[in-house]
Amino acid sequence: MSRYYNMHVRVDGYQPACVHAIKQAAEHEWTFGSWHERDGQLSALGESSLCAGETEEEFAQRLAVAIWRANGG
Repeated sequence: MSRYYNMHVRVDGYQPACVHAIKQAAEHEWTFGSWHERDGQLSALGESSLCAGETEEEFAQRLAVAIWRANGG
């Protein structure tokens, strides 16, 4: 059974040179719409489904790791 969610991601403290890589990494994990950069924050919204029994916490961890890697650490 899949669950449909509206997810919001906000990234603080990122390397400006890594913005493109961060967006790509996040979009590999979830279907995010348009991105916004404001006051040192990068954010986006997206709607999709969690599948295969993944919990919200597991998804958040998977997304965080992808973004950390794309940011270089």
